Amino acid sequence: AARLRYLRTPLLTEYTILRDEMTYTDDTGTTRTCDVVLHRLPEGRPLSVCAAEFDAESLRSALDKLEAGLSELDFSHNNLKPGNLYVTSDGRL
Repeated sequence: AARLRYLRTPLLTEYTILRDEMTYTDDTGTTRTCDVVLHRLPEGRPLSVCAAEFDAESLRSALDKLEAGLSELDFSHNNLKPGNLYVTSDGRL
């Protein structure tokens, strides 16, 4: 979450960082806190719902652009899947 504070890009949805919002107990019994990142769902539809509407080449190109952009930011989503990727009304991923 610390790095996320500086990442404002069209590749990521709008987000808010809630500092020390979550409290949990670790394996040693110590109570700890961690940040929580809340984000708005983008306008559009999940790729899992509309993937068949796109030809393979344009879909591959959009995924390549997303990968390159996130790589350039040195950002890893860690859970990219068709249900987490949204397609906007103008066809952007």
